[in-house]
Amino acid sequence: MRVLERLCTETRELQAEADSDLRALLAAPSPDGYRTFLSRLFGFVRPLEGSLWETTHLARFLDLRRLRRHPLLAADLEHLGATRAEVEALPRCTSIPWFETVPEALGWAFVLERSTLFFPSAVTTLGCALPDEIRIAGSYLTSYNDPGGEMWGAFLDAIDVAVEEPHHVNRIVDATKAGFRHLRRWRATLDGKPTVSEPFVTRAQP
Repeated sequence: MRVLERLCTETRELQAEADSDLRALLAAPSPDGYRTFLSRLFGFVRPLEGSLWETTHLARFLDLRRLRRHPLLAADLEHLGATRAEVEALPRCTSIPWFETVPEALGWAFVLERSTLFFPSAVTTLGCALPDEIRIAGSYLTSYNDPGGEMWGAFLDAIDVAVEEPHHVNRIVDATKAGFRHLRRWRATLDGKPTVSEPFVTRAQP
């Protein structure tokens, strides 16, 4: 069984939760809603990309330039009226760990990469509802224009190649679950909802 099949099977409910912010925005597009969506996304993407870039040997399997898109989020927010200082002061998820292994990093990267599959259709919908906002501040969403699926395919290939031992599959799946759960907890924190400890212990960023 390819790793993707296990990821899709074992994280189906977590994936649905991860899509909730985008679904809410698409259901009721508004300029304020779009700014909020980007702000919440920045708070998770920025620290996660930082950890991924620091993962030893990850560049052997994956082009790290695809994991350096938080500056696009920052630029989009600035184009919507935020100052650079305000962007830097946005809340960030502080529970994202440093990754000790490539499989662990790829599992967390899956959380970001999977979401990009919905961006082309989201740009179409938001482009009709919020044409000015998408025109001047749509660089993050439009950066994932991948009509042939080449970028997504390359990411899945990287996962398959990184599985050098059978236990690496479990490590990727467990890390993906942890990434989705941390995203859920992060969103709950922003919304002022009660949170529970996540069943994944590792070295957190300072």
